[in-house]
Amino acid sequence: MIFIAQLAFQFSRSLGARYVANDNIHSSAAWTAIIQALWLVTTCMGVKAVDQSDWLSVAGYMLGGVAGVYINFLVKPPNTINKNKSKED
Repeated sequence: MIFIAQLAFQFSRSLGARYVANDNIHSSAAWTAIIQALWLVTTCMGVKAVDQSDWLSVAGYMLGGVAGVYINFLVKPPNTINKNKSKED
């Protein structure tokens, strides 16, 4: 469960940053609400795992974060500006 929650958090955080970079205010605001909720849940789960010395959950937390960022770069968010595209296209 902690792996999935952390994966979702990191994915949404990275995606939200990409929307901000493209000045997409509506998507940025919506993703910020999701990010804050997921941050609260994953932080609580992670702190509890460390407090209880549940190292398997701590590993899931860490791996979920890495996987979330990696998967984010495989997905192209909609309505993004292609900065590499020439003006003639």
